[in-house]
Amino acid sequence: GMKSLVELERRLAEEDAQRGLAELEEETRGMWRERRYAEIARLYEARSADGWREPVRPAMELRAREARLLTGLFDRAVSGARARDGRDVELRAGTIAFGGRLTAGSDPLGKGIRLTISGGVVRTLAFVPATLADTPGSALLSPEAIEFLAGLPPDNGADRGASTSPDDRLLRALFRLRDGEPVEEAAASAQTVLNSGPLPRGEPLVADLENRVTSSLRAISSAEGERAASARGKLSLLRRENASAAGRESVRQRAEELIQHYADVLTPSELSELRRIRDELFANQKASTREELELAFGPSALELVAPNRARLRFDFGGPRSGRFEPGAWLPEKGGWAATRYAKSDEDMLAQPAPTLVLREPLRVQSDVVNVRVRIAQPEDSPPDLFVLSCAGFHVLLTGARDGRAARCLIESGELPDAVARARAGTGKEFSGRVAGSTHELALTLNRGRGTLFVDFDGKRIAAGQRPTPRGEGASLSVRSFEPVRLMSVTIEALRR
Repeated sequence: GMKSLVELERRLAEEDAQRGLAELEEETRGMWRERRYAEIARLYEARSADGWREPVRPAMELRAREARLLTGLFDRAVSGARARDGRDVELRAGTIAFGGRLTAGSDPLGKGIRLTISGGVVRTLAFVPATLADTPGSALLSPEAIEFLAGLPPDNGADRGASTSPDDRLLRALFRLRDGEPVEEAAASAQTVLNSGPLPRGEPLVADLENRVTSSLRAISSAEGERAASARGKLSLLRRENASAAGRESVRQRAEELIQHYADVLTPSELSELRRIRDELFANQKASTREELELAFGPSALELVAPNRARLRFDFGGPRSGRFEPGAWLPEKGGWAATRYAKSDEDMLAQPAPTLVLREPLRVQSDVVNVRVRIAQPEDSPPDLFVLSCAGFHVLLTGARDGRAARCLIESGELPDAVARARAGTGKEFSGRVAGSTHELALTLNRGRGTLFVDFDGKRIAAGQRPTPRGEGASLSVRSFEPVRLMSVTIEALRR
């Protein structure tokens, strides 16, 4: 009777408290990513005063304490920036290392710090993401940069248990788990730090953090297992369909999808089998005709070249050139022109760019692709930054300025990251573009192998291998920070 009723009330009260805690964790999820630790601490402290939250108050106090510790870390980093004012430092933002003279300013936490790099170029590096919206062209300081400014000893992966205090070791692990990405790398990094030496005795956050890291790693392992199981399920279905000799094109497409998206969880023998199936089906397909290619792309000129390849040229003397979309570029003097300087790199990336979708019957995923781009550099437009992107890979040409040579950078993946690296001076020196001249940029790309070769005006200026980006990446586009004219593009690729 009465005892059962009391027990029911207790259980319901605990369920309400747990539900409230889950809602609060969801409410603050984005705040942790935005490094708003002081706000998080105040929020947990204020909510924990509610009487009905008594069952979860210890958990809320742990989150508030964690947020206060991370607030302290950033206070130390700000003090470290002020102490280095006027000195040369190297700091990372994302994967890019910037070296130069640091200017702390009046409000490093709110407005960021400035780094004057070679050539007098000034970059703003932000402690918190909120600064990025207020300061175009700024970049977020990496966790390693925050730790360096805060005075944490360098993390060599082992730490040897001597250079870092137990309190700082816990602080670093908390920060790595909250701020790192992707999730699997953040959890693994935090685990490495936890294992590297002594931790504070009697600190409840130690057990809490160890439990969170272990749960994250188990969840990741489970997700990877599910992904591998999904891939093998798709492979089993593909084998049955291939044996039935029905839907040959759909089988080939599924084989290509498995190769592109599940290579990391399939065995070498399974990948070899998939490539064999794909290649056999490809060889048995009816070759695409000139009419199909004309309909798909509408090029200015078309050649069918052996074996099973096509060469398409697009000239830009008018407002349209087949299926090549002009974006925001306009016809001018026999080409398509970027008619104004971009306000910033972000503005350049946001503007619609001349783009060709590399659709069927071209097969840019399966074989070597050759691209030649002719551009005219106007007399009154000194070279700054030109970008050619093809199938998820990028070639970036920076101009010579402020005592720095012109450079060519080859990258894959996210274009904003590649632009940041180019602006930081990464890349191989070359002769560079010349105002008032016409140049030809040639790219030879094998997407499957991740290999790129770049020629400029007939001379090899860069070569390398980069990770193949996930996804299809089946388009070709050009961008320019300064006004240039795009005169023609020629692409040669495997055809169905």
